[in-house]
Amino acid sequence: MEQFLNFLFQPEVLGVIAVVIVFAIGLWGKKLLNHFRVIFQVWHLVEKMGILAGLKGYEKLALAMDVFQDKFYEEFGKEPKPGDEGWAVKILTWLCKLENKDDVEDFFEQPSEPSNSETLSEATA
Repeated sequence: MEQFLNFLFQPEVLGVIAVVIVFAIGLWGKKLLNHFRVIFQVWHLVEKMGILAGLKGYEKLALAMDVFQDKFYEEFGKEPKPGDEGWAVKILTWLCKLENKDDVEDFFEQPSEPSNSETLSEATA
């Protein structure tokens, strides 16, 4: 066992292990970035379609998931895995909530206090 540990802790072996780990993280990161890119392309397209059709909120989410599946297949040549669709749903749901400014406060622990200009305009009104 001691010989094996001595072998592992040689600078050359540690260098190879580091290269393999960095390469694996790079591949995973590239995949993740490509998925995010597709999701935001889908949202941009759905925003345009939603304006034309008058869609709002979760109506856009349903359309976005249909478009996401088609775009994902077009981009990667395979159907999205459940985990990929899960990330898409999370991000697209978040974007749908951001569309309605009242829901944005849900993302913060405490609602923000009114600014001085808001308080001043209410007092003078």
